[in-house]
Amino acid sequence: MKQLLTDIQNRLATATHTGNSQLFAYVDLDWGQADFYDGMPPVKFPCALIDVQNATYSNEGNLVQIGIITVQVRIVDLILSRTSAGAPAEQREKAARILDLLRETYRLLHGFSGNHYGPLIRQITARIRRRDGLHEYMITFETALTDETAKPQYQAINLTPKIII
Repeated sequence: MKQLLTDIQNRLATATHTGNSQLFAYVDLDWGQADFYDGMPPVKFPCALIDVQNATYSNEGNLVQIGIITVQVRIVDLILSRTSAGAPAEQREKAARILDLLRETYRLLHGFSGNHYGPLIRQITARIRRRDGLHEYMITFETALTDETAKPQYQAINLTPKIII
């Protein structure tokens, strides 16, 4: 699971968009840094915060399990521009940047896979209402992961007879 989260973090952190600028200013595992702060959270905007929401496992034998893993990516942005129809087009475009971030996050992660996990498949995109004025969406992906952590490790024994002369 650690490798899954690290791979997602690296993929989002290195992604660029028009003009070769970074897609996100801050990408991290979600430890609550966008929550429970009266002032500004300790992040740069826009940010992507990644966490495992849920994991269910089935047994495959020999202490190997297949996990269905639900990963959530929270995309949070600070919008200071006016968004009304009367605002200049440039301000409205800047305010709608989070929708471009949603599309790019989907493009980068949907179908993305690694050594021990299958393709990430988007399940849900949801708007999160906040009291602090930050604009937040959550994208939920699902993947299957093979966990061989508990699988017994056998040591090979050389059974070739030695000939002593």
